[in-house]
Amino acid sequence: MGNNQNPYGMKMTLSVGAEKLFENNFSGLKQRSSDWATVYPISGISRVLKAGEVVTLTMVPTQGVGMEPILQDNPDWPRSELKGYGKVALRFFVNGVPPKPEEGNLYTTMDINDAGMDGIEADVTFSQSFISKILTFPTELGVRMGSNQNPYGARLAIAVNDKPIFIHQFTGLKQRQSDWATVFPLKKFPKVNQGDKVTFSITPDQDTGIAALKINDPNCPSSPLKGYGNITARFYMTGKTAADETDYPTVPSDPNVFGDTMADGGSNYALGGGLSFTTTFNALTDGVPSELGIMMGNNQNTFGAKIHITLKGQPAFEKQFQNLKQRYSDWAVIFPLDGFKGTVKKGDTIAFTVTPDKEIGYGVALFNRSGYVMGDMPRYGQCRSRFFMHK
Repeated sequence: MGNNQNPYGMKMTLSVGAEKLFENNFSGLKQRSSDWATVYPISGISRVLKAGEVVTLTMVPTQGVGMEPILQDNPDWPRSELKGYGKVALRFFVNGVPPKPEEGNLYTTMDINDAGMDGIEADVTFSQSFISKILTFPTELGVRMGSNQNPYGARLAIAVNDKPIFIHQFTGLKQRQSDWATVFPLKKFPKVNQGDKVTFSITPDQDTGIAALKINDPNCPSSPLKGYGNITARFYMTGKTAADETDYPTVPSDPNVFGDTMADGGSNYALGGGLSFTTTFNALTDGVPSELGIMMGNNQNTFGAKIHITLKGQPAFEKQFQNLKQRYSDWAVIFPLDGFKGTVKKGDTIAFTVTPDKEIGYGVALFNRSGYVMGDMPRYGQCRSRFFMHK
């Protein structure tokens, strides 16, 4: 289009729906002789255009100009009404440059004060979606959540535009004290575009608290949390100009441990003489148990206790022990399991029942944890033992 090589002016607007991305008043325009196109330099576009978006180009010349029309229909650039000529389309091109990834927050709600901590139960999933503000390679997710500084594990799954992209099982997680966020490093995560919908889903392996926001943000909508209704997480996700291509460290599993909850924080209850408490869990390894340790005792006074163990519901061990005392290193009482019947397979259900001959203190955890079942302690209700069982 042009004005026979006479300079002219043009107001140009680029928009997507109601969103105006670019507007400028050009002056002194002329066609170039190579293809008779008038070239409009475009800079300062407010965001990255995504493939498939419908862009509207609006042009208002300051004086009459000529243009070469296209009269055929094309779904990629449908014709529009031109005064005095009917429906036509422009002969045009729009060039761009690939956007460069940047470093920063895809999204954050960490600067918003929360309404307190809600709870995510063990093996329950909470999902949070948001619209990415930048083009980047995600490298870290931080969520204000935790288990009172007790280490916990969680499965993290992330989808981009509802397409699963990332999944990893994290262990040994703890909140950092600076902002009480649990940090999830994101390895080998592909590029996320500005405007992409990102959804992260967290499934902790034990009961965990999470900071709950009651806000209305269409770019970070609230999601249902079991037992609490809709909340928005207090979180951030950051990215860099390139992905973190390192591998996650290998987490060694101890082949000698059938179960271990000694590090779980909790309380000390009283288990009366002649009363029983049962703990049930799923075995973490194969083999034959040789030792059971339970955090329990009588202030270094000796006592007796009967231990009864079942494997997959069948009796595997029973013995009356005497002259028991806690050891100082971890306050556990040790029960040798000589004569244990049967071989344990990973995932098998093991249950042990403790019946002391006098009242003792008994270490318990009060939160759910995947693979460990709450028992009903007389006078106190639901809890589980702090114990270990080894080969």
